[in-house]
Amino acid sequence: MIFVILVMIAIAVMLWLFFFQKRRSKVSSQGIQTFDNFGNVTFSTENRLFRYIGYRDLPIGNFSISVNANGQAVFIPIILTSNNQELSHRVAISVDIPYISNGRISGNTFTGTVKSPMDFRYEGNLRTKPLIRIFYGVY
Repeated sequence: MIFVILVMIAIAVMLWLFFFQKRRSKVSSQGIQTFDNFGNVTFSTENRLFRYIGYRDLPIGNFSISVNANGQAVFIPIILTSNNQELSHRVAISVDIPYISNGRISGNTFTGTVKSPMDFRYEGNLRTKPLIRIFYGVY
């Protein structure tokens, strides 16, 4: 008898938590949904989306990227794969990781300096080798 009462209490608590979580969840006013011919949802996201404008590859040195569009600018940096022929692949991955120093966003302009712990290895044509790619767009 006690076992049945404990099971009922456990089920009641689980149902209460389930419905409590549903009431607390907030639906974003931004996102996208797509439907098929029968009105069924085929894709849905509540994530904030942005309009992609372009990208820019950055070598070592100073940079400035300005977005000339209405809306809040968004910048997404990624590190490009190192293919430095002077270093072994394992060493290149572990020590040659470029980064953005003194990065600042002011309005719709992103400025900073691309650096690498192996700056001294980048001589001649390697100074113009792209190390970081910045995708940009607006919300």
